[in-house]
Amino acid sequence: MVLSTSYLNPNPGWRLWDAARLNGVVMMPGGLELVIEFRHSPTGDILGAVKNDDVVEFGPYAIDGSYARLDFNWRGWRIRLEYACDGGLLACRCSSAEADCPISVAARIEPSITPGQPPVRLIGPRGEVETLQLPEGGCVAAGPWDEKVSLDRLLRFIEERRLLAINEEKQHSDGWIGIERTIMWQTIYSSEIERAYTPVGRDVCEHWGGYVLFSWDAFFAGLLSSLFSPELAEANVRAMLDAAMPNGMVPNMRSTKATSYDRSGPPVGSHCVWEIYKRTKDKGFLERTFDGLLAWHRWYGATRDGNGDGLLEYGSSPKYGPEGSFCLQGAKFESGLDNSHTYDNATFNSETATMELVDVGLNSLWAHDAECLAFIALELGRSEIAHELMAEYNQTKSRMNDLLWSEYRGIYLNRHWNGKFSEELSPTLFYPLLAGAPSRDMALRMIREHLLNEEEFWGEYVIPSTPRNHPAFHDGDYWRGRIWGPMNYLVWAGLKRMGFEREAGLLAEKSLNLFLRGWKERTHCYEHYSPIDGTGWIDTRGGAHQSFPAYFWGGLLAFLSVARLS
Repeated sequence: MVLSTSYLNPNPGWRLWDAARLNGVVMMPGGLELVIEFRHSPTGDILGAVKNDDVVEFGPYAIDGSYARLDFNWRGWRIRLEYACDGGLLACRCSSAEADCPISVAARIEPSITPGQPPVRLIGPRGEVETLQLPEGGCVAAGPWDEKVSLDRLLRFIEERRLLAINEEKQHSDGWIGIERTIMWQTIYSSEIERAYTPVGRDVCEHWGGYVLFSWDAFFAGLLSSLFSPELAEANVRAMLDAAMPNGMVPNMRSTKATSYDRSGPPVGSHCVWEIYKRTKDKGFLERTFDGLLAWHRWYGATRDGNGDGLLEYGSSPKYGPEGSFCLQGAKFESGLDNSHTYDNATFNSETATMELVDVGLNSLWAHDAECLAFIALELGRSEIAHELMAEYNQTKSRMNDLLWSEYRGIYLNRHWNGKFSEELSPTLFYPLLAGAPSRDMALRMIREHLLNEEEFWGEYVIPSTPRNHPAFHDGDYWRGRIWGPMNYLVWAGLKRMGFEREAGLLAEKSLNLFLRGWKERTHCYEHYSPIDGTGWIDTRGGAHQSFPAYFWGGLLAFLSVARLS
């Protein structure tokens, strides 16, 4: 069973949609918020915001928002919060399994002076109190409860909804549960874009001033959400498409603080929309997204063929972009592979605002983008546009095979404008499989000589973003060696398309095992993983990028096993 709620136009009720804290419950619409605070009795310190990094376990989260549970650590004590709601009724249970826990609980409504705000009561074992004392705890009740509501009534209310959420989860695998919980716990509401959506993490939103969208991340959020909520899938996709510039460019990122007007991101939108549609069969979804996707596709073709050879390069236009624009680093950001070894020897052309490097991964995704747009156009009865897009798709494939295939290396290679191949190998060089570009014999060479080569990309933990025999592999920093869900997913989808079921199955199995290791240890869905020991956590003291522990696209590693491309 798939439950649903409204994300584009939220129904009235309580939601855990405050990006700034996991201990705040927002009443929709209107924005009133119940905030649960914790006081450490020995020191008097107060915890007003529980963050992702504080969480020990992201517990069940009902798809309709009627129940959620999390455990977190503060001051060395483990505390449990349970939320249950039904329309305007809200009950929150606070407890600890640890004896002598010296923490008390209070609650308040924000804004504090609001006409008609719902009453808030704290009810312990002996009745209504000013504060709850852990470990015994009790419940916080908000909304139109009867004045004589008892603790037993509130606990029954919570338990009824807990059982429904648990029974829903029992129908699914651990991988599915990991995806669903991560998406649900990170979904927030932004008044700036007037919708609920799933950012890359609550904590990241706070860093960017309130809300943030990253391009290919958002489309993958839509794909993952479609497993259990078509409404949330559409909200995530349209949040990104609605951020597009007037010229059709979907920005690499958009936030309260800044927007990347200079650069976009990998064009995976049409692929994700088409795969969502095959699951939901909602033709209205295609109608609401097609024009934006088509405009973005055409923007790429009009602006990112710097040398005019019919193939594309990543770039950065002469406009504002945070952390570097109209430069090589801005173009690297557009690739989504911010510090990849792939571009260590690339150069930037300021006249064309692109790298002087024809990119295999980009052209594969762009060709497949045209193909998926053609499928969508046919479904919508727009046959003339579909014909144009399919011709473009075939032409791009042909150009890739003519200019980017290396018979000597047995794989597609990025090509410098001077005609020389780049010798840097990367998982993006397998993306032509997704576009259906190689012949069967070419694909066999790619897979046997490179993907399954344990000196390059294969092993116990796969697929490293840098080959194992490359010096940058040992950097172990971000896109220099770490394993990423999007790369595994796109390679897997290519293997499936080309009929390599055995290899796709092996990749799915290894990816799921990698994901479940972090999930079962601490319900963490990491941004990226080590190709050496499979851990998601990374020591950042040496300057390495953090691997966020609740970053939804790590769930793509599990998606390979719990979903099937039609």
